[in-house]
Amino acid sequence: MSTKLRDLIRNIRTCKTAAEERALIKKEQALIRESFSANESEYRPRNVAKLLFISMLGYETDFAQMECLHLITANTYNEKRIGYLALTQLFNEKSEVLMMATNRIRIDLNNPSNYIVSLALMALSEVCTSEMCRSLSGEVLKLLQNGTAYIKKKAALASTRIVTRVPEKIDEFSQKVELLLDDRHHGVLVASLQLAQHILQIQPDQKQRFQKFVQPMVRIFKSIYSTYSAEYDIGGVSDPFLQIEILKYFRIMCQGNVQLSGEVSDILTQVAANTNNTKNSGNAVLYECVKTIFAIESSNTLKTLGINILGKFLQNKDANSKYISLFMLQKVLKHDLQAVQKHKQTILECLKENDNSIKTLALDLLYVITNETNVKGIVKELLNVLLSLTEEDADFTKELTNKICQIVEKYAPSRRWYIDTFIKILILAGNYVEEESSSSLIHLIIGTPELQSYAIHKLFFSLQENLNQEGLARTTAYCIGDFGHLLLKGDATAIDNTPIQITEEEILDLLTKLLEKPNQKNVIKEYVLSALIKLYPKINKFQPTIAKLIQSQINSTSIEVSKRAQEYYGLLDVQWDQHRAGICEQIPPSDSHKAIYDNKPIGDVEYDEYPPAKTELEQAKPANSNDSTKLYGFDIENLIGNQDQNQQKQQQQQPQITTQLPGNLFDPFDITLNLSGTQPQTTQQSYNQLGGIGEFSIKQEIQQQQQPINPLQNLYNQNINLYQQQQQFPFQQQQQQQQQQQQQQQQQQQQQQQQQQPLVNLPGDIFELNLQPQQQQKPIPQNIPYIMQQQQQQSIIQTQTQQQPILQPQQVEQKSLTQQAIAFDDGALQIEFRAVKETPDQTNITAYFNNKTASPITELQLSFAVLKYMKLQLTQPTSSTINGNSTGQVISTLKITNSNQGQKGIVMKIKVSYKINGLIIDKEVTFNKFPPEY
Repeated sequence: MSTKLRDLIRNIRTCKTAAEERALIKKEQALIRESFSANESEYRPRNVAKLLFISMLGYETDFAQMECLHLITANTYNEKRIGYLALTQLFNEKSEVLMMATNRIRIDLNNPSNYIVSLALMALSEVCTSEMCRSLSGEVLKLLQNGTAYIKKKAALASTRIVTRVPEKIDEFSQKVELLLDDRHHGVLVASLQLAQHILQIQPDQKQRFQKFVQPMVRIFKSIYSTYSAEYDIGGVSDPFLQIEILKYFRIMCQGNVQLSGEVSDILTQVAANTNNTKNSGNAVLYECVKTIFAIESSNTLKTLGINILGKFLQNKDANSKYISLFMLQKVLKHDLQAVQKHKQTILECLKENDNSIKTLALDLLYVITNETNVKGIVKELLNVLLSLTEEDADFTKELTNKICQIVEKYAPSRRWYIDTFIKILILAGNYVEEESSSSLIHLIIGTPELQSYAIHKLFFSLQENLNQEGLARTTAYCIGDFGHLLLKGDATAIDNTPIQITEEEILDLLTKLLEKPNQKNVIKEYVLSALIKLYPKINKFQPTIAKLIQSQINSTSIEVSKRAQEYYGLLDVQWDQHRAGICEQIPPSDSHKAIYDNKPIGDVEYDEYPPAKTELEQAKPANSNDSTKLYGFDIENLIGNQDQNQQKQQQQQPQITTQLPGNLFDPFDITLNLSGTQPQTTQQSYNQLGGIGEFSIKQEIQQQQQPINPLQNLYNQNINLYQQQQQFPFQQQQQQQQQQQQQQQQQQQQQQQQQQPLVNLPGDIFELNLQPQQQQKPIPQNIPYIMQQQQQQSIIQTQTQQQPILQPQQVEQKSLTQQAIAFDDGALQIEFRAVKETPDQTNITAYFNNKTASPITELQLSFAVLKYMKLQLTQPTSSTINGNSTGQVISTLKITNSNQGQKGIVMKIKVSYKINGLIIDKEVTFNKFPPEY
C-alpha cells in the first residue's frame, strides 16, 4: 500500500542527517516507480503529489512526467487538478514531453466546466512554449470575449504570456483589451490592466490606442474612494490591487504628456492625502503613487508632496518601508534636491539601523545630498556614527570611512578644516582609510606651507596615542620625513602661548615603535624607512641611530622592505654626501591633487579658529569673569567648528587669561553620563562631539620673552584609543587611573628635586599652569585627622600666595564640610549645588532644581561629563517636571570621587535640556566653582 503524503513529510522531518534523508527519499522513489509500473491508477494522484514535495526538496522527478499527462487526461476534477499542478512544477519549456499536452489543453479550454477551463488557462499562463501559444491563442481569444468574469480574468493572465512569447499576436489581443477595460468587475480590470501594460512595454506605439481609457480609469479611481465595499477592503484600503494597477497604467500613459498628466494630478493628490499609511496595503498604494508622480509631468508642488511621503516612510519602523523610501529618494534627487535635503536628519537616523542594506542606501543618499553648505553638519553626524560602530560592523565601517573621506575631499570649506577632519578620521578608523585618500591629505599638506607645521604637530601627537591605526601611521610617517624638521623648530605654541618643544629622541622613538611593533605590516615599515632616510640630513646628532634602524631591516623577510633598507643604507655612504639632500628632497604635489584644493581657502592658521559659542549665562558676566567656559580652544558642541567669524574676532579681542583649561576637557573619549527624569537608555550614546583634539596655534616667530618649556608628551589628556577603551572593563580603568596617578607623582617629585620651572601639561592639569617658581611643599602625613590635613594644606597655600589671612580651625572645618554654588541659571531654570565633604577624596552633592517662572518646566534632561581622574555616581531627578515658581521641589544627588585630591579640583560639563511654553531649551555650561581642595 502506498504511503500517504502526510506520512512522507513526517518521516522526512524526523531525519537527523542529510544522508538519512537521501536514503528515505531514494526508497520512496523506488516504491513510486513500482506503483507506476503496476499501473495502480488509484494511487497515481497520491504518488504525483509526493513527487511534487520531493521536487521541492531538490531531487530529480523526471520519471513522473508521463504520469502527469495521464492525470490531466482523467475525467475527474481532482485528478486534473493534481495533473495540471504537476505540469506547471515538474515541466519547463524545454521538456520534450510538454508538446504532448497541447491537444489536452485545447480540449479542456472548450470544456463546459469553468473550473476545468481555469485549470487549463492556469497551465497555459505558467508553462507554455511559443508553439503552444501560437496554437492555442484562438481559444483564449474566444474566452476573452464570451467567458464569464471568472474566466476572463484568467484568460487575460494567459494572454499576457501569449503576447510575450508571440508578439505578432498583439494586435488581435489589443482589440480584446479594449472590451475588457469597459468591464466593471475588479478582477477583470486588474488582469486587463496588466495585459495592457505588457502590450505597451512590447510595442510602445500602441499607447495611442489606450489613451482614451485614462478618463474612465480616473472615474473608477474616484468611485473606489467614494464607495465602500467590505468585499474589497484590505487593511482599511479599498481594493489596493486595483488602485496599484491603475496607478501603473497612469504612469505609462501620462509619461511625456502634459495634458493627461494634468488630468491625473488631482486624483494623485487625493490618493497622497487620504490613503491610510498605517498598514502595508496603504503604504503599497502610496509608494506606487509616488512613483507615478515622478514619472509623469507633474507640478513641483506634487513632487514635493511625493518626497514628503517618502520622508514619512523613513519614520516607519518597518525596515521594508525605509528601504523602498531610500531607494526611491535616490531616483528623485534630480527633480528636487532641496526637498530631499530637508529630510537629512531622518536619513541620518537610518544609519543606526541594524540592516546593512538600509545603512548603505542611507549613506549613498547622504553622499549625494552633501554640498558646501551642509558638509560640516553631515560630516559631524557621520563621525558620530563612526564613533559608535564596533568591530562587528567592519564592512560598513570601511564603506562609511571611505564615503566620509570622499565628502571631505570634495566639499571641504577650507584646507584647515580638511586637515582637522581627516586626522579625526584617521584616529577613529585609520585601518579602513584607503591609501589614495591618505595620499590626497599628504599632497594638500605639501601644497599648503602655512599649515605644514600645524599638520605635522597634530599628526605626531595623534600617532603617539593611536599606534594601531595604519592609515594614521602611513600619513604621519611620510609627513615626518618631509616636515620632521618643523617639529624641532618650536614654532608651534599651546593655548597659553608656551612653545611646544619636541626633541629628536621623541621623533626617533616614535618611528622605532612603528618599526618594532609586533606583526607590523610591511607597508608601514616601508613608509618609516623612507622617513628615516629623509630625516638623516636634518638630524646630525642622531645619524648613527638612524643608520642602525635602517640596517636592522636589511634582513627583513619582506623583499620590498629588505631591498629598500639596503638601498637606503647604501645612501649613507660618504660618496653620497653631496647628493643625499637632493635625493631626499620633498616631492612636489601632483597637478591632479592641486586642482582639487587650489580653489579652497587656507583657513585660519591660528589655534582658536573655532571658538565656542557663548551661552546667555556667559554673556551676562563681565569681560574679566574667570568663567572656565571661555578657556576652551574648541567648541564642544561643534565637531568641526561651525562658528561665525564675527564672534571669533570678538572672542579673540578678549583679555588673555593665564589659567587655561585643557583643549579636550570633555572629548568623546572621556566618560559621559546622562541623567534625565526618564529611565536611562541601555545603549551608550556619544556626547555628540569630537572637537579640538590637541589643537594648537602656529607662530612664525619665536617670542624671546618666553622660555621654551618641554610639554608632557601626552597632549591629549591621556586619551585611550577608541577601540581599546570600548573593550576596557571597570577594573582595567581603575588600574589605569592608578598608574596615571603614580606617574604624575613621580614627575612632580623629579621636578621638585631638580628645582626647575614646572612643566606645563597643555591639555591636562588645569591648576598647574602658574609659570612662576613654586616653593617646595612638604608632604602631609596621612595618619593625621582629615581636618588637620585641610589645615596644613590651607596653611601651605597661604604661605605661597601671602594674600589671604590665616584661617582659624573652626573656619577650616566649616569650609571643608559644606559648599554652596549656583551651577546653572538661565533666567528660567536654576540648578543649585550643595556639597558636603565627608572624606578627602569624596564629595556628596545635592542638586536643587528651581523654576523661576510661572510656567511649568517639562521633559527635563541632564548630561554630566567629568575628567578621567574623577568618578561620578548619580541618581535620577525625582521628577522630569518642575512646577512654576517652585524651589527645591525636584532634587538629584551626585557622588564624586576625586583621585587627584589636592592637585586638581572638581570640573564638570553640564548639559541641560527642557521644554517651557512649547519651546525646547538646550544649553550647556562648565562648572568649576568649588575650591581646589574639593
